[in-house]
Amino acid sequence: MLANEQVVEGKCWRCTSPVEWKELEQWFFRITKYADELLAGLEQLDWPDHVKAMQRNWIGKSQGLEVLFSLGKQSLPVFTTRPDTLYGVSFLALSPDHPLASALAAGTTQEDKVTAFIRAAQRDKYGEGKEKKGVFTGKHALHPLTKEPIPLYIANFVLMEYGTGVVMGVPAHDQRDFEFAQAAKLPIKPVIRVEGAPQGKAATGEGVLVDSGKFSGMPSQKAREAIAATAERQGWGKRTTHYRIRDWLISRQRYWGTPIPVVYCGSCGIVPVPEQELPVLLPEEAKFTGEGNPLENSERFLRRECPRCGASARRETDTMDTFVDSSWYFFRYCSPREGQKPFGEEAARWLPVDKYIGGVEHAILHLLYARFFTKALRDLGLSQVGEPVSGLFTQGMVIKDGAKMSKSVGNVVSQDEISDRFGIDTARLFLLFLAAPEKELEWSDQGVQGSYRFLKRVQALCLQQPKGRSNREGRDSLLQGKVHRTIKKVTEALEGFRFNAAVAELMGLAGELQKYASPNQQVWDEGITTLLTLLSPFCPHLCEELWEQRGGKGFLSVRKWPSPAKEHLDPKLELQEAFVQRAIEDIRNVVRLLGKKPRKIALYLAPEWKFVLHQEISRGVTTVPELMRNPAIRKEGKAAVQLAERLLKERVLALAPGEEEQALRDALPALEQEFGCPVEVVPALQSRSPRAGKAEPGKPGIEVF
Repeated sequence: MLANEQVVEGKCWRCTSPVEWKELEQWFFRITKYADELLAGLEQLDWPDHVKAMQRNWIGKSQGLEVLFSLGKQSLPVFTTRPDTLYGVSFLALSPDHPLASALAAGTTQEDKVTAFIRAAQRDKYGEGKEKKGVFTGKHALHPLTKEPIPLYIANFVLMEYGTGVVMGVPAHDQRDFEFAQAAKLPIKPVIRVEGAPQGKAATGEGVLVDSGKFSGMPSQKAREAIAATAERQGWGKRTTHYRIRDWLISRQRYWGTPIPVVYCGSCGIVPVPEQELPVLLPEEAKFTGEGNPLENSERFLRRECPRCGASARRETDTMDTFVDSSWYFFRYCSPREGQKPFGEEAARWLPVDKYIGGVEHAILHLLYARFFTKALRDLGLSQVGEPVSGLFTQGMVIKDGAKMSKSVGNVVSQDEISDRFGIDTARLFLLFLAAPEKELEWSDQGVQGSYRFLKRVQALCLQQPKGRSNREGRDSLLQGKVHRTIKKVTEALEGFRFNAAVAELMGLAGELQKYASPNQQVWDEGITTLLTLLSPFCPHLCEELWEQRGGKGFLSVRKWPSPAKEHLDPKLELQEAFVQRAIEDIRNVVRLLGKKPRKIALYLAPEWKFVLHQEISRGVTTVPELMRNPAIRKEGKAAVQLAERLLKERVLALAPGEEEQALRDALPALEQEFGCPVEVVPALQSRSPRAGKAEPGKPGIEVF
């Protein structure tokens, strides 16, 4: 049994098996009572916008009008957020699960068709995204304003979970209704004049009412209020609020999970287990046959006396959804030694959690349940915390063979195998480096090997014992600057959860140390110590080992984190390094898109006029007309105008032309080593390649052969 939140496109969220519909007695938590508070609380949370949007959409608060269409002696309530379109109704569509769906056609010539349609819709898991299909019930309802008979359909796009389970079909002003009306050959009656509305589609925007009785000529928003007021005054409608969210179904017909502490007595009915008998424990002798709930076959568990009257009673065999446990475990983590209660007062000192890291797939599962549970515990007087998590970071998935890596899918890579072959530090480094932590990561055996090769290079570097110089040279200052810029960038990247960027910086530092021949002893030692210290959060085992082999004292992991020295942070050198790193990332992207090993790479520098344009912007020019006064820019015409408009918005920092060329030439050994092919730097005017024409300051043109 699954809650609504655990069904995705008609399938189980975990194993993707099709979901079957059954009528069962179930247990629920009344999460709907907290719908408004759950919505309001989102505004106070430092969570990603897309996660908050997912929760808002799932709660699905809609304010509108509940309209009563007459069905003779009874009324059919229909919820709409657009009462201004009421005069355009040409059909009503009921959900296949609506209580009246079968009853409307009973005894009519449409009964067999309606019954077959309902069965097919429930079997195919109807809902949004499906082809719009429906069946006429043979019945009509009276429009409350026009008194016209409106045909009643059962349709596969109407959900019982939303509103009243009935849709007010207004084809002229709702695209879904438009498509259905065309298929069913129903009237399409425009009742709102929408400026600029597309031809051949529904006009869904705001406008002015037409053919709407006394409301004609009113703007949409004013008409909504006027029609709602009329409905309430005349008694055929009322303003109301509906929610998409439904109460949380917690019953599971399985052994694992917390037993629901209830017994059923023939005399007393449903009786809670007394508090002194809690917790209810699962029977260890339960038999697992693969069929049904094992608890139903355990007589020792199933039979007990009624706590009230002492008569023979039956224990509840449903267990709670495991999300119930994960909705409050953080309270227990903050109070692990409490022996009498779920958690003690010390939990309040630690909660809410400052930063929670988890998968976005739980945005409307664990995270929504945890928020509800926290508020319920507060209202029960067990805590004073209203939100469980202040800050949220959503990590991406690991993908293998096109699917999320999961035991249920059978595509898990053995941790033991990776550890035995490469060491667990290699796996950690690979996972943290290959993609930003919030992005999906495609598992790659070659990528693991690449991380392994990098760590072998680090090992070789750290175990070198070069006889260093004591004198200082210019290149020593350059390397020392690189060391301190790396400290700064890795620290910032770690604080921002940009682990892949941090690893990239460390790879850059290792590369510079590899090229640092005949080193100054002090600079070399500082560089190696910094590399090990910054790498240790990613590869703690290897770094501790190398630290000890180099004669380091104590544990590396408890050393003070280094701080960058301002005297070694040259802004120009930092700008050069950032420029080269951007170029490397761009080359990687091009190579990845081509999907082949490059034979040669050409980097085209921008023409002089583009640098002049950039320099003018850098010195404070803020408009295109001002920029076009410069003759070197003006002669380039439309191309200069387009580039100027973009650069004025982006404000990218860039080097001077000579500095940019020198930075790339200095980086050639590292580029050729990384991409395994010759790399040349070409001024744009010396090439006819289309790529050369796209080169800009700070962004050379790239051509891969």
